[in-house]
Amino acid sequence: MGLAAVFTVISGGLRAVGAIQQARAEAAAFEYNAAIDARNRRIADQDRRYNVQLAEVEADDKRRENARTMSSIRTAYGSSGLDLGGTPLDVLEDTALELNLDVRRIEQEGRVRNREGGIKMQEFGERSALNKMRAKSARTAGTISAFGYLADTGAKVASMAGDSLARTG
Repeated sequence: MGLAAVFTVISGGLRAVGAIQQARAEAAAFEYNAAIDARNRRIADQDRRYNVQLAEVEADDKRRENARTMSSIRTAYGSSGLDLGGTPLDVLEDTALELNLDVRRIEQEGRVRNREGGIKMQEFGERSALNKMRAKSARTAGTISAFGYLADTGAKVASMAGDSLARTG
């Protein structure tokens, strides 16, 4: 029984150490993924803020462009001698409304990009939390496996000892 028991104990010990090392490596990989997701969440937030600022600038640019367009139209009407009442005034009002719709569209696109960025942030935050849970679970599973291997080894050694006693007894 002696040599077999020694090898059984060594084997069980190595399996237990291997289980712990594997769990540590798996936990480290999950923690790394969690850190990457946390970084991506910060980047998504920066992108979201940038997109909102960009939409505001684009809307301001469009307002200035619209003001120049309206001034050009008024100048053209004035130089042609048209009276700005009636139909020409209706055309100006319609043009102003259409130009304002362009500004509102740009602002809405900014809100949409902001929302999309918020959704990305939430997704990265959730993945980061999930990877942290996986890391903890991997460490726990490694410890449980190690104890299982040690218990299995103890049972085998005890069985060998019992068989040895039965033969000698």
